[in-house]
Amino acid sequence: MKNNINNSIGFILVVACSILLSCATTQQTQLKSNDAVVHNNRGFDYCQTGQYDQAISDFSRAIEINPRLAHAYNNRGWAYIKKWQFDQAISDFSKTIEIDPRIVEAYFHRAVGYFLAGECEKSLLDVMKAQQLGYQIPIEFLNDLRKATGAIDV
Repeated sequence: MKNNINNSIGFILVVACSILLSCATTQQTQLKSNDAVVHNNRGFDYCQTGQYDQAISDFSRAIEINPRLAHAYNNRGWAYIKKWQFDQAISDFSKTIEIDPRIVEAYFHRAVGYFLAGECEKSLLDVMKAQQLGYQIPIEFLNDLRKATGAIDV
């Protein structure tokens, strides 16, 4: 009988430890996810004030913590646009779309990157995709794209 009680206590301790370990792991994952959002948000604030290097650093840290945080790629891409680093920007917008194609502005942002990089046909395709998904393209950009491509139906 004493052996049965000891075995039961041992089993209960193993189960309790497993549950505690599982809770700790879940909490650690949530903290990491929150850290990624904090870095993304601070990067966004840096971008708003024209501090693009600091913004890129924070967005990159957010991506290190959570490589599936699509908005961090989109935001970092925009910071690269502001620094005239179009290849990096286009790559980040493409990654945004790969992770979450519902982030419609990423198509427009990539269109801007392509346009500024002189790849107007690719820009046109992304504009059409963004419009198809309901994104309102600024008329000034559409006019510039029409001039560059000769497209009428944009």
